[in-house]
Amino acid sequence: LKTFAQALGLDPVKHFLKPLLQKALELVGFEHDTIDKVRDAHASDEQVERLKSTFEDIMERRYPVYDDLDAIADAFGLDLMADLLKPLAIRAFQSLGALTREQIEKIEQAPMPNDEQIATFKEAVSNITRKGYPGFSEAEAVARSFGLDPLRDLLKPIVVAAFRQLNIPQPVVQMIEDAEPDFEEIDAFKAALDRVIS
Repeated sequence: LKTFAQALGLDPVKHFLKPLLQKALELVGFEHDTIDKVRDAHASDEQVERLKSTFEDIMERRYPVYDDLDAIADAFGLDLMADLLKPLAIRAFQSLGALTREQIEKIEQAPMPNDEQIATFKEAVSNITRKGYPGFSEAEAVARSFGLDPLRDLLKPIVVAAFRQLNIPQPVVQMIEDAEPDFEEIDAFKAALDRVIS
């Protein structure tokens, strides 16, 4: 891209790299305010060099993984958690009909996952961007990272929203909303949830 841009008298970062990164973030589901931060940020030549392999990886996979988001945040001076990871988690669960305003605020105020959570969290973020939605394991990892109860705060609302979209009668949906999850049946619930939201 650099050679091509120079041949046309264009800036490779401004006219190629940033617009393509913005498009990749948009496809994954980031809001415009995050995308605008990438557009408006300045990256040094050294940072751009480091981004080359990240950019190539994103284009090859067609979605960013955790390490790509980390590199983008570093290059453009973004806050990895506040600008990229939290909005990604919120958008993923909102698209499935989960999350109340209270839960969104809890995610927004949560600290960075601790060292024990971070490996699982990285994998969850990468899986969400790859699939376009969170399965049970991703929902569980993200929920625990942000201090939410995976079953009550995320998974049950996802099932309720899916049943509403399937036009399941309201009394049945209400029974599910009012029920307490049976932890002894959790494996069956995991499999059913992944089928419902995929």
